[in-house]
Amino acid sequence: VRVLSKFRHPNLVTLMGWGTGIDEDGCGRKFLVYELLDGGDVANRLQKCRGANLKPFPWADRLWVALDAACGLSHMHNSTPKAFHRDIKS
Repeated sequence: VRVLSKFRHPNLVTLMGWGTGIDEDGCGRKFLVYELLDGGDVANRLQKCRGANLKPFPWADRLWVALDAACGLSHMHNSTPKAFHRDIKS
């Protein structure tokens, strides 16, 4: 958590901290707290563009999203210490 919280890049969501808690089943859980994305995430944007009369998500915008994600990952992979993300989502 200490290492990941130090990464700063325009294309990375900032890790703000962590915590522990108890879920509804009484099990102890650990969680990470990231900055809020006001515009939502890509998966939500893709879901919203499906169906009739919905605003499309143009391919040019999709390519920019992919390029931005690649830049953020490159920053993580080439920084010191190196970090590798194992859970990339659309």
